[in-house]
Amino acid sequence: MLLQVHLRSAKLCQCSSRHPGLPNRTPTATSRRLYSVQQPSLRPQKLHFYRGILTSASLDDLDLDIPSISEDLGDYQRDAGAYFKDGTSIPEHFGNDAEAYRAAREGVVLVDRSHWGRLRLTGEGRLSFLQGQSTANVLELVPGQSCETVFVNAQARCVDLATCYVSEKGITILVSPCMASRVQAMLEARIFPADQVKIADVSEDTALFSLVGPGSADLLEKLGAGRVMEAGPGEPGRHMLLSCKGSPVLVALGCGLPSPGFTLLVDASAAGELWIALTAQGAVPMGERGWQQLRVKAGRPGAGSELTADWTPLEAGLAGCVSLAKGCYVGQETLAKVHRLAATRHALWGLDLAGPAALGLPILSGGTKVGVLTSCVQLPNGHHAGLGYIRQRGKGIQEGSPEGQEVEVGDVAATIVHIPAAQHTVPDQQLPQKKVEPTQQLGPAGDRLEVGKQDPAKEERLRAMQERLAAWQAQQQA
Repeated sequence: MLLQVHLRSAKLCQCSSRHPGLPNRTPTATSRRLYSVQQPSLRPQKLHFYRGILTSASLDDLDLDIPSISEDLGDYQRDAGAYFKDGTSIPEHFGNDAEAYRAAREGVVLVDRSHWGRLRLTGEGRLSFLQGQSTANVLELVPGQSCETVFVNAQARCVDLATCYVSEKGITILVSPCMASRVQAMLEARIFPADQVKIADVSEDTALFSLVGPGSADLLEKLGAGRVMEAGPGEPGRHMLLSCKGSPVLVALGCGLPSPGFTLLVDASAAGELWIALTAQGAVPMGERGWQQLRVKAGRPGAGSELTADWTPLEAGLAGCVSLAKGCYVGQETLAKVHRLAATRHALWGLDLAGPAALGLPILSGGTKVGVLTSCVQLPNGHHAGLGYIRQRGKGIQEGSPEGQEVEVGDVAATIVHIPAAQHTVPDQQLPQKKVEPTQQLGPAGDRLEVGKQDPAKEERLRAMQERLAAWQAQQQA
C-alpha cells in the first residue's frame, strides 16, 4: 500500500505542474510526508502494483504497513488541477480542455460521472416489471448484459434515457443527473405487491467513472483487467465484475457516447485509489464542461434539455432504444401509432453555430420557424456547437434530409449537421414480425395462390357470388 501511495503523491505533483494557468496546489500533510521519503528504486514496483489494481490479489500478501489515509476522491482531483463550482462535488474542468478534447478522440480521458443517479432493482419480478415500464426489450437480457432504454410518460413523451446492467441478483439502472428521485418515485408508484420488486437509490454508496477514447481498452489491460469485452453492432452491451482493493468494480462496455469506452461503477471507499490508478496509466482527466462538449457534438440527448415532455424517443433520435415487437408497456400504443403512420413531426439534429445562442431560441429558415435550440456549448477551439429539434417537413425545410441547410438561431447563423448518436428509424429486429402464409406455385407463369384454411362463411359467400355471376353471363349471351 505504501508503494501505491508513493506513486499517487508523485503523480499529483506532476499533475499540478501541467497546468500553468492554475495556481499550484499545496500538497497535503499526508502527501508531503510520503513524497519526502520516496525512493527512485521503488518506481518499477509501484508501476507494477498499479497495473494489477483491478485483480483480486490480497493486500495481506504484500506484508506492508498500511498508513491511515484521509484524502478522498475530491482531494485527488484538486491536486490534479480540478476546479469545482460552488456547492458541487464534480470537477467543472481541469484547466486542460483542449488536451482532454483531443485525448477523447486520439487517446483516453477519464470523466467523473458520480453525479449521475444509480438505482438498484431487486426481486423475482424485476425484469418483467422493467419490461413494462420502459421502451427496450430488457426481458431478453441475461446476467452480464446491458442495454439503453427510455422511460416515458403515458403519452410516450421522454422522462429520461437510462442504461440497465443486469446481474444475477438485480438490475443497476443508470439515470441522468438529478433524475434518480424522479425515476424512483415514478417506478414505485407503478409497483404492485404481486410484482415482487424493490427499488433503492445507491448513488451515495458508489462512484461512477467513464473512460472515453480509442485507448480505453489498452488502459484497462495495463491495470490487470485483461482484454475486456467487445460487442458487435446490434448486440446487447456487456459488463463484468473486477476487484479494486477488495471492493467490486463493475466494468461495462460503453461510455454513454458513440465512442469507444467503458463505464466503471465502484464502491465509494475505493473511488480515489481507482481514479489515481487510471490517471497514472495515462488517462487524461476531463471535467463536466468537457463532457458536455462531447455530448453535444455526439448528439446524446440530455435530461431537461432534449429529454422533456415536449418530445418522444423517436424525435430524440432514440429509435434504437425502442422495441415495437415486445408486449404492452407505458407509451407503447402511441409509439406504435406514430411509427405506423410515419407521423414523427420533429427530429434531433446538430448545429454548427457562428456564435453563442440562448437555449429555447427558435431556429429559422427564411424567416419561418422550423425548430428550437435545446443545447449550446463552446468548444476548445472557440467554435460553438448545438442541438435542436427540426421539423421533418413543411415550409422552410429542404427536400430530403435537412443536413447542410443554412438556418438562423435568433440572429446567429448556423448550419444543420449530422450527429452520430441519433437513430431515427426503429431497427427491423425491433418491429413486429409479419406473418407469412404458406404459398403454392401454380403453372408455368409462376402464379401463386395462398394455401390455408379459409373461413367457411367466406367460402360460401364467394361460391354464391360466382353462381350469380355465371347466371348473369349466361343471360347476356342468350
